[in-house]
Amino acid sequence: MMHKIYLAAFSAVSLAFAPAALARTAENDAQAFLDYLTTMPIPSSPADGSSAYLPSGPFSTWTPAQQKEVPERIGNTCMVMWTMAHDAPQTRFLPKGLDEDEGSIGFNLCLAGHMPADWPQHDALVDQIKASFARAQAAGSTLKMPAAIAGPAHTWELYQNPRFGTQAEFPADLFGTAIKSENGDGARWTASGGASLRIFGFWNTLKQRPAAYEAFLHEAAPQRYAGVTFRTVRQNLMILSGTDHGTVFYERYAFGDSSGAVHALVLEYPATARMTFDPLVTRISSSLRWTGSPKK
Repeated sequence: MMHKIYLAAFSAVSLAFAPAALARTAENDAQAFLDYLTTMPIPSSPADGSSAYLPSGPFSTWTPAQQKEVPERIGNTCMVMWTMAHDAPQTRFLPKGLDEDEGSIGFNLCLAGHMPADWPQHDALVDQIKASFARAQAAGSTLKMPAAIAGPAHTWELYQNPRFGTQAEFPADLFGTAIKSENGDGARWTASGGASLRIFGFWNTLKQRPAAYEAFLHEAAPQRYAGVTFRTVRQNLMILSGTDHGTVFYERYAFGDSSGAVHALVLEYPATARMTFDPLVTRISSSLRWTGSPKK
C-alpha cells in the first residue's frame, strides 16, 4: 500500500529542521516518511536560547528542567510533523478500520525515536508502536517498523553446555567469545557497554522448589532483589527481573529436570542500553531448555 506524501503537507516550522531531507522524503512513500520521522534531525538548542531542545546522554542525566520541558517540546515537534503530513489530501498510511493507529503511529514513532531509552514512558510507547504495526500487517499493510525502533537483525547462535545439557540462544553479534567456567557448568559472555549473559546449570542439592529458591536469593542478595519489578513463580519455573543500581537484570531458572539439575540464564545490561537489549529478552529467555539428563 503505497502513498505519496507531498511537500505542501509540511509547515514552515517543520521544514526548518532539514529541508533537503524532507524534500527527498516527500517524493517517496509512506515507509520512507515513517522511517524519517523516527530519526529526523532535531536541533540541540532552540532558537530562543532556553534549555537544550534535545540534550545528549540518557534521560537520567538531564537536569530536572530538561526532564520536564524536553519531552513536551519534542512531542510538539513530532505533532507538527505528523499532523501536517497526515492531514494532506488523500493521505492514509494504514488500512481502513485502524483509525486509532492511523492517528497516532507517526507521532509515537517520532517521539520514541528521539527520547532516550530510559525515559519512563519509552517502553510503553514502543509497545504501542509494535501493537500498531502488528494490527496493520494483519490487515494487509506492507509497512515495517523502522529499524531505529525495531532494532537491527541479529546473528543468533545456540549454546549447549556439555556437562548439564543446558542450552539457550543468544545474539552472537553483540556478545563476544564465551568465557567457560572452570568446573564446566556453563559460560559467560560480555558485550560492549557493560552487558553480560550467563547460561549455566547447577545441582539442586537442597531439592528446593522455585519459591524456596527465590527466598534463598533474596536472603543472599537483599539489595539486588529489592529492585525486582517482575516475577513469575510456578511449579517448575522462576523468573525475576528488575533494576539494581542502574543495571537491568533478568534471571530465569528452569526446574523439573529428573536428574535434580536446575538450568538457568542471567542477563544484565545498563538501563541506558534498554533500547538495544529489551527487545532481545523474550527470545533469549524462551530458548532456555535442556537436552538429556546429566549424571552426577
